[in-house]
Amino acid sequence: MLTNTLILLLIALSGIDATCKCYAPQSSIVKGTNVKISNAYDDDTYIACYMNTCGFIADSGTASVGWTNATVQFSIGSDPSGILTFYDGTNDGPNNVVIASVSASDSLNGATTVPLYSSTSSIYVKYSQDDPKKPNQYYGTLIANSGLALPTTTVAPTTVPTTRYFQDSLYPRDPWQISHDLLILINPKTDLGDTGLNALNNLTTQLVTLLNNTSGSSKTRLGFATLTPYFPNYAAQGEIWKMTSNDVLSALPKAGVTSNVSVVNALKQVVPTFFNVATDNNPAPTRLNAQRSVIVFTAGLGGISADNHYDIRVQDVRKY
Repeated sequence: MLTNTLILLLIALSGIDATCKCYAPQSSIVKGTNVKISNAYDDDTYIACYMNTCGFIADSGTASVGWTNATVQFSIGSDPSGILTFYDGTNDGPNNVVIASVSASDSLNGATTVPLYSSTSSIYVKYSQDDPKKPNQYYGTLIANSGLALPTTTVAPTTVPTTRYFQDSLYPRDPWQISHDLLILINPKTDLGDTGLNALNNLTTQLVTLLNNTSGSSKTRLGFATLTPYFPNYAAQGEIWKMTSNDVLSALPKAGVTSNVSVVNALKQVVPTFFNVATDNNPAPTRLNAQRSVIVFTAGLGGISADNHYDIRVQDVRKY
C-alpha cells in the first residue's frame, strides 16, 4: 500500500533587479560527478545573455575520480564563434592544457559528446564568443566516473553509520532513520526570477541536508528530477534511488524556465518511471515495504486544480 505525500509550496516575492548572471558564478567550484552547464541568463526573464567572465571549476569531489566526457547542445547559435573550452586544471592559464572544446557550429544540429580527461579531480570550464550582442543559448552535462590521467590508488568506500546524533526544530524524528523512497521534484517555472528560484532551492536544501541514502533495506533513498515544459515533462537529475543528499544539492537548478510547466502531466510521467515495483529486469526497483513519497517544490500551481490533484493521488500514484 503506497503512502504518498504531495507538498506544494507557493511563494510570493517581489522587488527584483534584473542582471546578467553566469549559470555557475565566475571562478566558483561546482562539486559532483554530474555537473550541469548552461549559458549566462537574465535573472528576471531567464533569457540568454553574454558575459565574458563566465568560467568555473568542476570538481568531482573525490581525489581519485577524474572527468570522462562532456555533452553539449547549442539550441540557439546566433554567434557561430561561440565555444566552450575545457582545461586540465583550475584556470585557463598558459600552463593548463586544453583537453577539449565544443563550438556552436559543432552542435546546432544535435548534442555533441567529447571525451575528457584530467590529472586531478578538477577541470576548468570557460565559454567565450566574439559578439556580445548575439548571445548563444546552450546547455549540457559534465560526467566524472574515470580514473585520473596518471595512475592512482583506489579509495576504499566508507561504511554508512547505523546511528547518528539528530536534533532539528523542523523535524521531530530523524528522516535518515525512516525506510523511505523519496522523490523530490522542483518546478523551475517562476515569474520571480532568481529570487523565486533561490527560495525554492533553499527550501529543498533544508530538507535534503537532513537525509542520507543507502542501497540496503532501510533508511531513505533519494530520487530527484526537475520539471520541464516539454514531454515527458521531467528530467531526472541522477540515477534513480542512487543519489546522495550531496548529489541532489549539486544538481539544484541554477536557472529557471519561462514557459509554463504542467505539474500534473509531469507527475503522470515521472511516478511510473520511479515507482514501478521491483522485478528481476528492473535496474532501479523500489522497495516493496518502504514508504514512498513525492514532494514537489514549486512557486506556482502549474495547471493543478482540485480535480487534477485528486486524479494524480488516487489513479496514478496509489497503484505503485
